[in-house]
Amino acid sequence: MRFAAAAAGAFLLASGCAEIGLEPAGLPPPLPPRPVLRAERAPSATFGDGLIAHRRVDGVKLEVLVVGEGRAGAFPNATVIVSSKAWFNSRRRLIDGGLPDPRAFIPEERMELIDFYNAKPFGPFEHGKDLLGDGTLILVDMEGGAVGGLGLWLNLESGPVLLPGPAAFVYDNVFDGALPDRKFVVDISSFSWNVRAMRLAQEAVPRLLVIPAHDLSTLKLSHHPDVLLAP
Repeated sequence: MRFAAAAAGAFLLASGCAEIGLEPAGLPPPLPPRPVLRAERAPSATFGDGLIAHRRVDGVKLEVLVVGEGRAGAFPNATVIVSSKAWFNSRRRLIDGGLPDPRAFIPEERMELIDFYNAKPFGPFEHGKDLLGDGTLILVDMEGGAVGGLGLWLNLESGPVLLPGPAAFVYDNVFDGALPDRKFVVDISSFSWNVRAMRLAQEAVPRLLVIPAHDLSTLKLSHHPDVLLAP
């Protein structure tokens, strides 16, 4: 069939009908290809119980800030975690062209480059890394929405919270399977895979609260008294 279509197209061009295209004008472009998903990584039966067993700190609370523009001096004693994959990405300088180098206002000794080389899986996610070694803050590999995308899993007393960063922009990305415009993500297949991993995590741990990067509506559905929205 493909050979016949190609032959017909060649015949039209040869006969002086070059203005006639194979796709009639006015028709919408074809739909983009569907994401290609890797095999899912189902969490173990003990994943939820292990979150409590490995947590050795109590009383941790999460305060959510609505930030329009970050200020360098807002948290003078904070350690800034940076994905080494994103930091050394060749496209970063093009994307950040004209912006100041972060090292101009963040002391380099407070910047920590981190990667997931040799990191073990964390539940349904590809990689996870215990930031403080006490089972409270788990850095999660969220590659896909952005190069070197990072998420943060917090094991609070009221239940776990996931801040997916660039892996979910709004509620619909996670809970309705709505994909963003492809121009806003670097790899739609990895984005879709992470969305599925988040749903698997919530099935394994029903008390999991996912807070998308640009949507705080899930806080209204939350029963986490240790998650506070800063005034």
